[in-house]
Amino acid sequence: IYNEMDLIKDEIKIIKRLHKNKYPGSDLFK
Repeated sequence: IYNEMDLIKDEIKIIKRLHKNKYPGSDLFK
């Protein structure tokens, strides 16, 4: 069973990975 924090952390990881793919030179999400 996931709690909300784990879901949010997973979402943030996915968003960061997508952002890195879109903007490889960006240091915004490291």
